[in-house]
Amino acid sequence: MENSPAILVLWLIGLFGLIGFVMAAVVRLVRHDTLEYDREFLWRWNSREGDKGGKKEIKQGSEGKRV
Repeated sequence: MENSPAILVLWLIGLFGLIGFVMAAVVRLVRHDTLEYDREFLWRWNSREGDKGGKKEIKQGSEGKRV
């Protein structure tokens, strides 16, 4: 039983290594999917000709009220 602390340390290093690997893979997946979504839907919307940055103009009447 002299090796019990050494085995525990190896198990913990392996466990945290696996958890870190999975977290890194999830972060990479989320970043990739987010960039693809932004490129497809948001950047295309903002780059339309005649579009003012994806925002609609607010028309105002002669009294300054929105129409």
